[in-house]
Amino acid sequence: MLNKLKRLMVAKPIELFDVSQHFASGEVEVDPSDPSDRLAHWLPYRAYDKANEVFVNEDSIGCVIGFTPQTGADQSMVDSLKGIYSILPDNTGQQFTLFASPHIDDLLKRYASMRRNDLNHSGVMAQFGRPGRHENISRTMARRRFAFMKSGVMESLVPSVPLMIRDYKGFFCFTLPGGVDDTSRVSELSELRDQIMSTFRTAGFHVRNWNATELINWTADFCNAQRFYGERAHLTYEESRLINEQCVGPDAYSNWRDPRRAILAQGGAEEKHTIDLRMMVVDKYPERNALWNMGMLIGDLFQPALQVPCPYSITLGTWIGDQNKEKAGATVNSIKAEKDAQSEMAQIDPGMTKKAKEWAATRKALNDGRKMLDAYMCVGLYANPKLANRAQNAMRNIFYSRGFELKVALRRQEQYWYGSLPMTMSKGFADEMRFNKQLTPKHSGNAIHLAPLIAEGRGTGTPVLLGVGRRGQIAPIDLFDNEFGGKNASVVGATGSGKSTLLQEIAESYYSCGAKVRVSEKGRSFQKIAERLNGQFIRFVSQSRICVNPFSMVSEPMEIDGEMCGGIDDDVALLQPMVAKMASPSQDLDPAVYATIATVIKEEFIKKGREMTITDVRERYRTGRIYEDRPVDQRYLDLYDMLAPWCVGGVYEKWFNGVCNIDFSNDFIVYETQDLEANQHLHGVIRQILMYKTTQEFLVERKRRKLFILDEAKDDLAGHGPDDQASGEFLENMYLRVRKYGGSAITASQDVAHWMVSAAGRSIFNQSDFIFMGSQSETSIAAAAKSESFIMDDQLKRLIGTLSGESGYYKEWYLHSKIYKGVIRLLLNPSKVLLFSNRAEDNNPLDERMAAGMSTAQAIDDLLAARGITEPA
Repeated sequence: MLNKLKRLMVAKPIELFDVSQHFASGEVEVDPSDPSDRLAHWLPYRAYDKANEVFVNEDSIGCVIGFTPQTGADQSMVDSLKGIYSILPDNTGQQFTLFASPHIDDLLKRYASMRRNDLNHSGVMAQFGRPGRHENISRTMARRRFAFMKSGVMESLVPSVPLMIRDYKGFFCFTLPGGVDDTSRVSELSELRDQIMSTFRTAGFHVRNWNATELINWTADFCNAQRFYGERAHLTYEESRLINEQCVGPDAYSNWRDPRRAILAQGGAEEKHTIDLRMMVVDKYPERNALWNMGMLIGDLFQPALQVPCPYSITLGTWIGDQNKEKAGATVNSIKAEKDAQSEMAQIDPGMTKKAKEWAATRKALNDGRKMLDAYMCVGLYANPKLANRAQNAMRNIFYSRGFELKVALRRQEQYWYGSLPMTMSKGFADEMRFNKQLTPKHSGNAIHLAPLIAEGRGTGTPVLLGVGRRGQIAPIDLFDNEFGGKNASVVGATGSGKSTLLQEIAESYYSCGAKVRVSEKGRSFQKIAERLNGQFIRFVSQSRICVNPFSMVSEPMEIDGEMCGGIDDDVALLQPMVAKMASPSQDLDPAVYATIATVIKEEFIKKGREMTITDVRERYRTGRIYEDRPVDQRYLDLYDMLAPWCVGGVYEKWFNGVCNIDFSNDFIVYETQDLEANQHLHGVIRQILMYKTTQEFLVERKRRKLFILDEAKDDLAGHGPDDQASGEFLENMYLRVRKYGGSAITASQDVAHWMVSAAGRSIFNQSDFIFMGSQSETSIAAAAKSESFIMDDQLKRLIGTLSGESGYYKEWYLHSKIYKGVIRLLLNPSKVLLFSNRAEDNNPLDERMAAGMSTAQAIDDLLAARGITEPA
């Protein structure tokens, strides 16, 4: 391998990097037609030693470690990361870079490809000899969402505030002096790399060592303007070519004549492929900074206006010099500063005293084992030209709000752009920066607090749902990503918070990904989405000829993971409280009577199977005793009378005597029960039966994802009060079954207090593995703080109190779980808004178009066109 690399270097010689030639004038234009003046010649990368995973650069060797940014930091993380500088030897350069990347295509492709296939797709493939485009509503909506989200990487999706879509990612790299034939150096670098990667992992970071392909694609993003606009082919490393030549396209054009900015363009500087590059440098640092505050440099969490409307990078570059010389110099400077602070001039210039304290602190840090560093911190803005000034002002204001003074790198645009690329902090570059007084002395203890390692949460991983953080991070969400926990959720949203829209998005997304979805609601908010997805909308009204006999729904027993599940032995845990609810809606039954219900249910089911009805249960209590050899008990006679309305001859006879006649074959079923609310007793029992049936379906299809949504759950959670034993047992047993059978159950209501009314409600809320909180009242926030689910400090209370939205564009939700915590914005494109709409002004024209023969997607497109709305294609 080494001989091959040597031959490559000899076969393709290139001039040594000349800082003065390219960077001194500040008036440079790179013409891609001139081979001697291509942007590629600025780059130091030459070859890759695959065996040792080491990059061979112009005047150094190095490696790059990619990391996933953290969402916060603490002192233990800082203490671990300080070890990076302790590990590295003298005369090495390091860089930390965070990139707000516009490249979200891979995630969006996963999002789209997860949607349902057309039923006849194999026939289409056979006809055309290749995969064809799926035309079902799920795939069509996914493509529209893809294009909509993609359109937000270079321009805001919301007119009033900067709302960009991005994916934060980063790297750490270091270089050592040496070449490809210096085997001891190569071995040293490999050992250092492994130690540093271990240090990152100890600090909680996910890291990987880059190969040549990853370096080429990363660097190409900063050299080729069209890649910012989505035209981003995946490049692969060609061993026969120098790496720097593979990073820059043959038509890449750059103009560096303006001392305040540069223009990157492609294909003859076409406007649609133009980037206005602004390099900015930190001129003044805050007196004190902490790593956990670095996340605020990517945008203000509470001020929508303080966001950056373009992709950007933040780089901290450091150089570890000869520590003996550095320590001696620090000692001299400390003594001099202390002497100056004691002079008469110090009374006039208080800066002398401050300087003396700083050097004294530096000297102490060095004595404690810290290292002296030379550092720079720069920001690169890669903007659409019409947004460049706004981006520059926004970034300056964001840094200023955190105590940094950020300035345009006047006549040093090329230099700082170069310094933001991987492995450019070599000795030659460090010497040039030091000569131009562009490096600031730091020690390793405070330098690590300036590393751009903190960004927004990246969601849970799988893109079933798509959210966007306040600082633009695209956040894929999947309840089933909680591999070692449950998948249940609670959704809390006051009126106007967008609760119904969020629930529709959840239901539609899981259905589109092949899940079986069941919704029990009040208010008909799911009616149109059910119809448009070819689902089933079942409305319970007093005139309905619907039978929901629960005993005809008893599941078949089956073995799951070595345990018998289902069957009457399992189902009786839900049937018992259900019968008790029928008998006594507002008070608990006597415990002795309640205990007999389970026995009676099982014995009658053994005799009659699924033909059993509630009348059979009632008849067992007719004589006041359930066994002939027992004395008559008045409580049994009372129970016989209490069950009369539900049995043959009773007012609710038609609902419960016979075989259940609902067709449960559809994958998307909505149960609408609002019309029964006038009879709360009947309404509550039917809602429980529908929940019970849902758990049976969850058991039968274990290998398939299942989702149950209980909307407007206030009454179900409350029962008849905090001591409602039957309702509490039913809900808790149901949720335990859902978790056991691999499903997800979601309860939704307007206020956290609705869960706190009963022990069962509190249990459900506290055991919800995911909690979505929309805009809340102060009392609701206070109730959440008292639950076991939250450790709610003042910062979190403030964050939840600021949840809001932008009318017609998005609503904000705080998602709390073990695997992700943060604010997500639910952004819907115009097609999705119409798909979910419950407004007559939307539904009437859509219904008319669909009645005329249009598909759902065609009707939506036609209505949008009629309104002059054009979606990104």
